[in-house]
Amino acid sequence: MSKPLNWHNLTVQEVLQNLDSDRSGLSEGKASQRLREYGLNELKEKGKTPAIVVFLRQFASPLIYILLIAVVIELTVMHKPADAGVIMAVVLINAIIGFIQESRAERAMEALKRLTVPQAKVSRNGTVTQLPANHIAPGDVVVLDAGDKLPADARVIEAASLTIDESILTGESVPVEKFVGPIDGEVTIADMGNMVHKGCAVVNGRGLAVVTATGMNTEIGKITAQVQETKPPPTPLQRNVSRLGRYIGILVLGVIGILIAIGLAKGYSYEELFTLAIAAAVSAIPEGLPVMVTVVLALGMRRMAQRNALIRKLLAVETMGAVTVICSDKTGTLTESEMTLRQIYLPDRTIEVTGVGYRPEGEFLENGKKLDPTKDESLSLALRISAQCNDSILKSDGDKHQILGDPTEGAFLVAALKAGLSQQKLQEEQPRLAEMPFSSDKRYMATLHPCQDRNAIAYVKGSVDKVLAMSRSILENGTAQEMTPDRKAKVEEKNLEMASKALRVMALAYVECSTAPEKLSHSYLDGSLTFVGLVGLIDPPRAEAKKAVADCKRAGIKVVMITGDQKATAVAIAEELGLHPGEAITGLELDKMSEDELSKNVERISVFARVEPLHKLKIINAFKSKGYTVAMTGDGVNDGPALRSADIGIAMGIKGTDVAREASDMVLTDDNFASIVSAVEEGR
Repeated sequence: MSKPLNWHNLTVQEVLQNLDSDRSGLSEGKASQRLREYGLNELKEKGKTPAIVVFLRQFASPLIYILLIAVVIELTVMHKPADAGVIMAVVLINAIIGFIQESRAERAMEALKRLTVPQAKVSRNGTVTQLPANHIAPGDVVVLDAGDKLPADARVIEAASLTIDESILTGESVPVEKFVGPIDGEVTIADMGNMVHKGCAVVNGRGLAVVTATGMNTEIGKITAQVQETKPPPTPLQRNVSRLGRYIGILVLGVIGILIAIGLAKGYSYEELFTLAIAAAVSAIPEGLPVMVTVVLALGMRRMAQRNALIRKLLAVETMGAVTVICSDKTGTLTESEMTLRQIYLPDRTIEVTGVGYRPEGEFLENGKKLDPTKDESLSLALRISAQCNDSILKSDGDKHQILGDPTEGAFLVAALKAGLSQQKLQEEQPRLAEMPFSSDKRYMATLHPCQDRNAIAYVKGSVDKVLAMSRSILENGTAQEMTPDRKAKVEEKNLEMASKALRVMALAYVECSTAPEKLSHSYLDGSLTFVGLVGLIDPPRAEAKKAVADCKRAGIKVVMITGDQKATAVAIAEELGLHPGEAITGLELDKMSEDELSKNVERISVFARVEPLHKLKIINAFKSKGYTVAMTGDGVNDGPALRSADIGIAMGIKGTDVAREASDMVLTDDNFASIVSAVEEGR
């Protein structure tokens, strides 16, 4: 089986031929043979650190080395086993405390890993079966449905509205629609529209993909190897203790030199002077300091854990206290990571929607006055369209709410539920008769439903320019009016206004059908729609993040937002958080700056937008060159190298990948920026 590097350049048939496979998948025999050849589909870890290594690691300090030398001197030269025993007891107590704390952190990390056991649907001998993801081999055909996680890197061979969340690899928060055809030339991972990658999630649609790479040969595997090769920098405490150890050594040698000079001048024997010098050296060693430092760090580690910050190594406690710059992801750390419908525009009316995230709690306000959506026909229709022309599902379990599918569509379901329009109730009243799935070329979605007044009604949701172009009329005060150039211009102006506030804007429309068509088509809808309104969505800032940013400012800590999102969106969120972005720059602008130029300007920049993993390393190094102690947050696989290179890497415990957690020094168990600030307080 040959192994071309650029699977995205090949047709489906060429891919299958090169992998010696077909659409029905591998046979069990061939799959077993390839598992023996390529190994299990697993990311190789450095391996769990043996307990003895964790214990011995506690002795790796210049002060401890000096104390151990003192023990040897007390036993062999001074012949004082009692004193040697006391010093050795201090050293052992120090090591035991450190060992217990770090072992607890590692056990907590193991618990996080055990939360999910990945499975995958695979076609073997033409029969779809569910297998552990680590038993997948190159050439296997994987069945993809909404909600699935990709078990390996694969080439798409069938796609029906297949949309993938690739944020863990690319940092891009908007899901990407996949297609089957080949792509010419060299492209980045973000532009590989016919490839899917291990660890990414299926948001919408379905498809088939043939596996091209497993384990460490996947894109995630390559980044994992890079992370494992990157050595973390020494912590401020390690640097200070090393410096203190050198100072003590120099001081002791200086004192011994002075004592010997005085002793020789006064006629003391060499034996007496040697004994005196050794006694002076031992007495100068601060035996209690290592234990005192370890106890303080251990207490800080425990308190941080109580405040949702899991410290993996004892020395990282002090590093958190020394942090002067926090480089934070936007999505999920500073924001809720839950799209929220914030504004609805109905011709000549703007309605604000309160509430945050997927909790179906909020009100509809017009000019500050509360509206009853059930008594407002135009508003009720807009909410009905957004909830019915929708492929996502809102699941609620007590106070926990989860979206299965596209986060944007999920926000529509939540808004409808705030008005008392549940998905189940709407589907019972108007079951779906036909549909046109969203695609990147059409840029809209349509669904057909029965209607009391007419035979059927089609609901349409999509990009503003596309829906406007297809609209013949516009709904004003409950009545369809002709879509004149003036009316169209007003809608376009409102769209620009909403977009300037970093809202993701979509348009809603409908068409009444005198007879229900067997299927929906573009030709049927084009030029016959009635435009209903615009909806504006945003991933809102966390309520507690704004206070946390203010606390950082008071503490002299600079907060920097780093995101893969658009510049306008990043700046708007930064302003809401009180970051005052100043000179916000993009990854493209960053590429044009030399290291010296970035270092000169980095202190004036609070927002970096459209960044890639290598940009993060560049930003970290720029701050370090100015003498800052840098904390970097991350959750994706692509964040691994940056997390390892920062003075302290902070991974997300809930939405973070294993690669990010392994590269980090601290894990946030609640993915909340406010917990970072709490950890800094404890560190100080």
